Amino acid sequence: MRIQNRISFYAICFIAVLIICIRLIYHPQNVLSYDVFGYYLYLPGLFIYNDPGLHSIEWVQQINNTYNAAPSLYQIAETGAGNWIIRFNCGMALLFAPFFLLGHLAAWISPYPQDGFSAPYQWAIIISGIFYTLIGLIFMRKVLLRFFDDKITAVTLILLFIGSNVFFFSTMGNDVPHVYIFTLLTLLIWLSMKWHEEPKTISAAGIGLVAGLTSISRTTGILVLLIPVFWGIVDVKSIMAKFRVVLRNYGQVLIAVMVFACVLLLQVLYWKIHAGEFIYNAYDDPQSGFNFSNPRFGYVLFGFRKGFFVYSPMMLFAVASLIFTYRYFKEAFLAIVVFTLANIYLIACYSTLVSYGWRAFIELHAPLAIPLGGFISYMMTKSRPWKIFYSGIFGILILINLLKSYQTLIEVIDGSRMTKEYYFKTFFRLFNKPEDKELLLVERSVEIREYFRNPGDYMQKRLAFDGFENVAGDKKMHSDSLFAEEGKYSIRVDSTWPWSPPIRVPYREITAKDHAWIRANADIYFSDPDDAGKIFLVIDFVFSERLYKYKAFNFNDLNIKTISGQWNPISFDYLTPEVRTEDDLLEVYVWYQGKNTIYVDNLTVDVFEKKDN
Repeated sequence: MRIQNRISFYAICFIAVLIICIRLIYHPQNVLSYDVFGYYLYLPGLFIYNDPGLHSIEWVQQINNTYNAAPSLYQIAETGAGNWIIRFNCGMALLFAPFFLLGHLAAWISPYPQDGFSAPYQWAIIISGIFYTLIGLIFMRKVLLRFFDDKITAVTLILLFIGSNVFFFSTMGNDVPHVYIFTLLTLLIWLSMKWHEEPKTISAAGIGLVAGLTSISRTTGILVLLIPVFWGIVDVKSIMAKFRVVLRNYGQVLIAVMVFACVLLLQVLYWKIHAGEFIYNAYDDPQSGFNFSNPRFGYVLFGFRKGFFVYSPMMLFAVASLIFTYRYFKEAFLAIVVFTLANIYLIACYSTLVSYGWRAFIELHAPLAIPLGGFISYMMTKSRPWKIFYSGIFGILILINLLKSYQTLIEVIDGSRMTKEYYFKTFFRLFNKPEDKELLLVERSVEIREYFRNPGDYMQKRLAFDGFENVAGDKKMHSDSLFAEEGKYSIRVDSTWPWSPPIRVPYREITAKDHAWIRANADIYFSDPDDAGKIFLVIDFVFSERLYKYKAFNFNDLNIKTISGQWNPISFDYLTPEVRTEDDLLEVYVWYQGKNTIYVDNLTVDVFEKKDN
């Protein structure tokens, strides 16, 4: 059988073998962990535990304890109805489903537990990642061949799959949804091209299906609708032409809309049945979210922490080459530009994301493959010296990408704590040096209690103090002169007024750096020994009147010996979170859960700022 477009066919064979081999050699030890655990949870919940609505979370806790899926069950959230709900959308579970069923069958005929998380299920999801990556590779070739010749398509595929972040996340990284969405986007581009060339019902239904799956895989995936909507639009004349095509084929368009709606309905029904709401926002963490008025473009594109172009510099050529797309492939230009800009804006608005190279950009590689091919096509028109020059640049970028991917695998590159100084210090390093870790951003513990272990690297200053000597306002009713550790007054706290007046300071007044340590102190007088476990020193941050990184410890939690009938000091250290804005408020106060009366004095907040090197 004669193979058409032989060079690009051999290219995808080479890439496929590379992906399969590396994935099998460097597969995750626990692929069903962290975010993937949340995306996957629908399947064992439905097919094994008959509890997709998580009316009991004992089985989830047991699985987490057995397989160490995550330090905390952030993947689920409690609803107002008293049950729990999976926070992650169900689209990825639909994509996992055929492989989950194969894993379930393998577990049934093997000695492994049929619990949804044992080795057969782990391998099923690893194979799932390989499968969907290869589907994306195959259809990316189909897309590129509609614009370029065989040779340019082959070079573009190699640059895209080996010279960009797609390589790491399709081989060494965990099964994050972005590689799957990359494949879905590739399919959507192919189907959009096919429908605009020759409108058919099958293509229209495929557009609805793929757009729906993408939208219920990640909420921001709904932006993929921009691709079929803007495809083929070049100017006012083309808008009118497209409008006429839509009118002539309104039945197909209606089918696409209906299929899209039916797929979305799966998620909506889950929310309605198990949370009691048609639209349920389980992402209610005030620390994480969108700041639409403050997009940080420089940070997400060029920041050394996880900037897109820093860790996938090959894609600079793709973005810079959009001009070639406009010049030679106008029907694709507007769809690619609008979709790309919309995604970059959303990513830049999001407050935080722990990842290597800002993994949310992975799906953007699908539409950007076309302008990348445009640059390769342009390069082929240049003289021989220029071809050699660009080939050298691309070769270097591929080597850098492979190096950085391996450094991430062996944890020389940290997924979230990178700095410019550390990046260049370890640029060619294939092993860790403990002293270099000092150049990273501060390590944030997932434990409930944080310990400030290196105070010698910080400068201490007094941030705030309240001795409660000012008896104005609310304090007047609760000031007490009978007991005072210092001065004349203390604050009386009881069951009718269980909180002391708080100290509140905006982050901008705490530090100009990315973090600081807070040390809070208070003196407490109580008469009942049992109150030692009912008096809490509280530190938290507030964004838009909502609390995050809330820490509250009593004397017993902190192993502080107390003597009733006298003043007892309580204190603990607290690392500032990654704040949403500089106006987020630090709060420090005392909270009493008992029925007696206690007295609070000398509420003190000290801040420790990192010394400049």
